[in-house]
Amino acid sequence: MNRYLVTHHIKRIYASQDDLVNDWRGLRQRTHAEARWLRSWYAAASERLFCEWEAQSPETIRACFLPVELEMAPIEKVEDVVAIDPAWLDESASSGAAADGGSAGPRQPDRVA
Repeated sequence: MNRYLVTHHIKRIYASQDDLVNDWRGLRQRTHAEARWLRSWYAAASERLFCEWEAQSPETIRACFLPVELEMAPIEKVEDVVAIDPAWLDESASSGAAADGGSAGPRQPDRVA
């Protein structure tokens, strides 16, 4: 499966935090094996919500949302992304030098499947 970064533009907010939690809980329950919502980040200054998904396709992600949810926070774009963990830089530095005296070199980021 691919990883996707979904960008929402927040058009209107929930009346209460309880409403938000209940709606997001419903979205979470509508996810399935072909579309898993992993995490989100909210950027208040730009009114954007960035959500990381693991899914078969952008269409399987869109199918998890109710129309009212997409009115409140329409999807601006869905991008296929690759996760890069900067910890691999630390790992490559501590792995020692290569046999020829040179650097072992950084390990390339893995494609998240």
